[in-house]
Amino acid sequence: MKIGLRSCNVAVLLLCGILAAGCQKQIRTSNSVPPPPGSSPSDRPMSVPSGVMESHVRSVVPPLYPPEALKKGLGGVVKLRCVITKTGAVANLRVVSSSDPVFTDAAVRAVQQWKYHPYKFEGRSVDVDTMIRVVFDPRK
Repeated sequence: MKIGLRSCNVAVLLLCGILAAGCQKQIRTSNSVPPPPGSSPSDRPMSVPSGVMESHVRSVVPPLYPPEALKKGLGGVVKLRCVITKTGAVANLRVVSSSDPVFTDAAVRAVQQWKYHPYKFEGRSVDVDTMIRVVFDPRK
């Protein structure tokens, strides 16, 4: 998947890293988050084996490189955690870490728009808990 992005290299990590061509996406799945109080184990997002979610990415919106960071030649990484819902939407998005706060909002705004094909387990669509890593590289 090639993204016409002037100065930003997007890397997506959904636990177990797989390098995809074009936008250098790495997709990994992570351990599930605990279920909310009062929910059953079947309501909990599912942990998915390595590399499986890569084939489920439907659309990636690249983040806008913050102009002040680009001007200074700054690069950085924002790590996000979210749930890919049964419908393929990104939900419960939260920042795990950011190498520089200047990149945080751009990463969050972009990832909120990403879409996935639903992950199916035993014939049913299930929620998947994931980590997403967005890399900003001024050389790209």
